[in-house]
Amino acid sequence: MTGAIFSADKRLQMNVVLQPSDTFEQMKNLNNTIFPIAWLNESVVLDEGSADLFKTQVLRNIKVVTSLQYLVLAIGIFIFVLTIVLLACNTFLRKDEKDEYKIINKSDSSSVLNEDT
Repeated sequence: MTGAIFSADKRLQMNVVLQPSDTFEQMKNLNNTIFPIAWLNESVVLDEGSADLFKTQVLRNIKVVTSLQYLVLAIGIFIFVLTIVLLACNTFLRKDEKDEYKIINKSDSSSVLNEDT
């Protein structure tokens, strides 16, 4: 339906070349002229039914594609934010694990030292 013609015009003009002539007394002083003798004009406009068909088949699809691009953008932003949150949580959990490891090692070291004395 995308190849539908909304409006079209066809025009045709027929001309005659007029030149001075020695044969006809009235045409002796005539300048070289192109003189139109017929003009045809034909025009067509898309009817309401075809216009509605175009709107439902083409414009609706354009709206769907436009909506889908925003949906995909929103999903991408959500995944990006989720990744940032998970990385931040993972970083904080590892930091806490390292701190616990240091505390455990310090307490083990002190107990080993106390046993030796």
